[in-house]
Amino acid sequence: MEDFRKYSCKERALIKYTNFGEAIEPRRWYQHDIDQIVYSTEFRKMQRKHQLISEKDPRCRSRMVHTLEVARIAKEISEKLNLDIELTEAIALSHDIGNSAYGSVSNKILKAKTEGIFAHEEASWLMLKYLSEKEIVNGEICSELEKNFGEENKIYSYIIEDYRPVNVDVYEYHASKYYTSICKEILDGVKKHGTSHCALTLEGQVVNFADNIAYLSQDIADMIDTKIWNTKEIKHYTYMGLAKEFEDSEKNQYKWEEINQGMDTDVRHVFSISSSERIGTLIKRFVEYNIKNIDKLPLINSEILGKSIPILQIDEGFKLIINCIWKYLEGFYANSKIMAYNRIISCKMDVLWDVLNDIDFTSQNQGYKRFYRRFEHPIFNDFFLSKGLCDRKIELWKKAFFIAFLSSEEISVIIDLYQQRDYTFELEL
Repeated sequence: MEDFRKYSCKERALIKYTNFGEAIEPRRWYQHDIDQIVYSTEFRKMQRKHQLISEKDPRCRSRMVHTLEVARIAKEISEKLNLDIELTEAIALSHDIGNSAYGSVSNKILKAKTEGIFAHEEASWLMLKYLSEKEIVNGEICSELEKNFGEENKIYSYIIEDYRPVNVDVYEYHASKYYTSICKEILDGVKKHGTSHCALTLEGQVVNFADNIAYLSQDIADMIDTKIWNTKEIKHYTYMGLAKEFEDSEKNQYKWEEINQGMDTDVRHVFSISSSERIGTLIKRFVEYNIKNIDKLPLINSEILGKSIPILQIDEGFKLIINCIWKYLEGFYANSKIMAYNRIISCKMDVLWDVLNDIDFTSQNQGYKRFYRRFEHPIFNDFFLSKGLCDRKIELWKKAFFIAFLSSEEISVIIDLYQQRDYTFELEL
């Protein structure tokens, strides 16, 4: 059976880092990028960012746990499609680092406060570019960390060579040059993971689908564990419950033959109360459909790979089931417990936004001023120019980006100390 290897990034993954033409370490390209992501502050902060409900509730997933589950699902799909697993893992691990502290509800609030211009996908993309930025000095590349260690203690000094030409994004800035060492295929997958734009690698497309699979299963599990769903509602969700929506009332039998459309994977198991069975069914159906239809899938021109690649799809019957589950979940997002939690979050976000509009705080708090200086970096100026933002909207976006960087605990500290009229407290960001 034909697979997707010829459309994957496996050949690119074989490239190794070099120093003056010599290999400096055995790790491959994407392995090095995974380290940059996992060892970053932005990644660690996801431990203190919410998913559905507060991450302080041990029954609930944090944004970090969600990210690890997405990576697990995406890697399994990539293995079955014969794609590059390390690239898939890198995209999955970094796809949500730009999410704000209180999950989707705070993302919506920031979008509203910035008049629709803020998106967590772009925030994640910019955080990745910034954290992996390297400066080229006299032909050598060094990070801020390496410069701070001093010449005698420099860890590595990479030089730009032909080994990674498609990755190097070089531009002039104060008589120096910079490039982003996180590769383009990771940045592309992160920026497009939750948008209508199709990622230019199959690995990026897989992460987008894995993210949706994780949401479908995780939110159900969190609602069950936190008793947001009662026993009656849980029973209704099972195969004999919600699945009845696909019953032929006249013949008193299920339309599964039509919904399954001749596929080997029986989609009714998506309605299992077992998370393992739900996820397994979602993965198998996705993989089976794309392998069976590899020659019929629509194509997109990938500038990264320099050729056309397929756009991974789901079949119509499967789409019907997924839309049904999303519709069903949306009803529970209006549950009184979740709505009460969202009102608390909304109040916190309003207060935090007011803090950032207070000249006493923004002019006196050194931690905030240090963070704000990163906006002098050319990648932000290029981003603002590309979006055509006026000065007022740029300021709104900067405030939202700062908030997206904060953990839930940092937000609470800022609000508490600000309300005590202590504007100069230290922010260890």
